[in-house]
Amino acid sequence: MIFNWHEYFELAEFLYQNVGKFNQITNESIYRTVVSRAYYAAYRYSRNYAYLNLGFIPTKTGDDHRDIQFLFEKSGFGDISDILNDLRRWRNQFDYDDIVYNASNMALRAIEKAKKIFDRL
Repeated sequence: MIFNWHEYFELAEFLYQNVGKFNQITNESIYRTVVSRAYYAAYRYSRNYAYLNLGFIPTKTGDDHRDIQFLFEKSGFGDISDILNDLRRWRNQFDYDDIVYNASNMALRAIEKAKKIFDRL
């Protein structure tokens, strides 16, 4: 059965909406997870869209992240390319940096941007 990548987005929204309700999980951990899952949901949804509609052949390597952005840019979906770029930068920051500023605001922005991808595609 093919996984519905929108579920990652729904999980991100759920976590964001329930910040502070988990006794053993810090808010920062939730915000980091929200940004990471919002990006990955948007990326995989976009990748599948590009495969089905734009002739994209995934290599299943890290290059796909960059190549998807380039394909959307040249196919008239510059807004999607820009959003994926922002989300990927933020995801890298939240997954790899020890200190992240404005985590709550960034998590909300990640949800909003990922939603735009789902709505547009």
